[in-house]
Amino acid sequence: MPTVNDRTRSVALQLSLLFKRATGVNVVADPHVAMTDIQSAMTHFGSVSFGETHGVYSHADSVERFIPYAAAKGADRLYVEFFHRRNQHYIDQWQDHNDPSGLVWLMNVSPSFSEHMWAHFFKVLKAAKDNGMRVITMQPDTLDSVYPGMEIFYRNMMFENVIRADQKAKGGSANPYVVYCGEWHVDRAKGMPLHVLLEGAGVRIVDGKFGLFKPIGKTPTAVLSVPAMAHQTPVTFQPVQRNARAHQFVVN
Repeated sequence: MPTVNDRTRSVALQLSLLFKRATGVNVVADPHVAMTDIQSAMTHFGSVSFGETHGVYSHADSVERFIPYAAAKGADRLYVEFFHRRNQHYIDQWQDHNDPSGLVWLMNVSPSFSEHMWAHFFKVLKAAKDNGMRVITMQPDTLDSVYPGMEIFYRNMMFENVIRADQKAKGGSANPYVVYCGEWHVDRAKGMPLHVLLEGAGVRIVDGKFGLFKPIGKTPTAVLSVPAMAHQTPVTFQPVQRNARAHQFVVN
């Protein structure tokens, strides 16, 4: 499901960030310090869930930037939303046997929210692989009919089931982990956020001047504001099918 900003909530959030930036309260402007703070939250809570706008390159780049920080504290899993569980074997073919052909095919036949979305997504996966983290997809193969407005919360519960089952299968290992999903999954307005279900930290990524806005209160949800990349192409509300995209992703 697309995760472009809802206009009203986006304006309210940006106004809130402007106020916090003006007061300087709980705002971190240095990128390294920001990554270190997120690293500390991940270590404290056991996990961190990043919620991005699909198709925005700087959002994916921020998650990629954090991966080495996570691995440095022992994180051994990157859970991703983007592919169905039945397609895990394409990821495994790449991360276990260094054969990206199936994964590349999967990305090129999957819908995209912007022209080069999959190229930036792959960089996140590669960062995880290069840092010894295993990539696990969370997307359920089917979604039963649910009440309107409950779809995100329903998927969050299914994501939680995948993560907890995988963590249990590891044999009780207590390594921290990273979750990479759409922003609505860490948004309380859409129901219980995924990171709250997981009892972990959450970071919602938005557009703007760089800054990490630390959470206030008991809910461990921060906002990471990042500037757009110069080569950002338009982001569509509905994903674009393969035959409508001019650019095909390839591994160089």
